Amino acid sequence: MAIADPDLAMEQLREFLQMLNEDAEALASGEPPMSTGKRILLQPLIEKIAREIDPGRSGTFAETWNKKALKWELTGAIETTIRLLGILKNRDIEDRIFGPIGPTLAASGFHLWVWNAVASLWDDGHYEPAVHQAGLSVQLQTQLKVGRRDLHGKDLYAQAFSVKEPTSKMPRLRFLHIDRNERPDDWTSAHEGAMHLGMGCAQGIRNPQAHPSDDITEQEALEQLAVLSVLARWVDECEVIQAERGESERVAG
Repeated sequence: MAIADPDLAMEQLREFLQMLNEDAEALASGEPPMSTGKRILLQPLIEKIAREIDPGRSGTFAETWNKKALKWELTGAIETTIRLLGILKNRDIEDRIFGPIGPTLAASGFHLWVWNAVASLWDDGHYEPAVHQAGLSVQLQTQLKVGRRDLHGKDLYAQAFSVKEPTSKMPRLRFLHIDRNERPDDWTSAHEGAMHLGMGCAQGIRNPQAHPSDDITEQEALEQLAVLSVLARWVDECEVIQAERGESERVAG
């Protein structure tokens, strides 16, 4: 049975510790402990908490007889309860130290169209303007690649990755590692996926940053830059297919 509510468990341990301290003071002064009854009622719950969060250690929560001092003491119970409180209090820190490491995403490893556009802004903590600038950079490089500076935002990516044949006015971006004749479904999925990613970046990432501020967190900005980096890599790896004299001609990207 896991500890579902650590805060409540700590509350019960603190209450138990308070009763232990009160009774310890009474025993030390030779008076009868006043909280024994309450402690007995709470003790089974405390023992369950102990078995759950500190299973490898045995401890007592009752009075123990000190043979040398010839008196009853609660020192062991107090120390055990304090230990349990410490385990719960430090649980978040322990999880950070010993928990799963997980992958680390370095912003400097993003596509150069993204990182070169944002490096100085990022280092100064201007995360939202950095995302805006990255979106503009990827858009500009896409415009230059297809030769259409007049297309912007979602329309640019809708036209660039369209599965329709290129026209004299609109070249297309193509993933040449996928053979259209041998794998028509994969070919269509790849280009439609890139098209929708580009449109999503234009509408969902770049447009909200049209008036830059510093309202997003570093993590949110990093995630958005990662998406833009994927789009940049796809645009960069594609080749431009142009229509010329009624035929499609490959032009190195």
